[in-house]
Amino acid sequence: MSAPTCGNVNIIWGKHKKLGMSFSDIHGWGVFATEDMRCGDFVYEYTGAMLSQDEAERRGLLYDKMERSYLFDLNEDAVLDALRTGNKSKLINHDAETPNCTAKVTSVCGVHHINIWTLRDVARGEELVFDYGYKGTVGPNWRLEIDTDAKHDSLSCWIMDGR
Repeated sequence: MSAPTCGNVNIIWGKHKKLGMSFSDIHGWGVFATEDMRCGDFVYEYTGAMLSQDEAERRGLLYDKMERSYLFDLNEDAVLDALRTGNKSKLINHDAETPNCTAKVTSVCGVHHINIWTLRDVARGEELVFDYGYKGTVGPNWRLEIDTDAKHDSLSCWIMDGR
């Protein structure tokens, strides 16, 4: 009997796309595709220190004063703070009008992750951008709200890990 197909296998195995960082025409540093990507590809996991909502609110006010915030809601209870411990995905810039990526909370074997996926084909050298989900003309102080994507949400996903 073969193992079930799991849409989260690239996340489980850490098979993210190779990304480059460079100065961006949008804002400061940006993240760029170093290979062609297809629509629906898993790009990278957004990582950081896990905080309570209360601690994230406290840090968010401080980060607003610094004009540097990488706080991202994981779920109702937790927020990821990528300021000091995140990876290059924290440098993916905001574009509400023409995003080529999206951020989704994905449940992998019962654990929530924030993952970046392509919305369309992306050419090598193109800057990766997603809509931070700001409501109105000005974004909230720090909070990014993202949708849960049922297509990539699989609690039944499993792997053989030798245990």
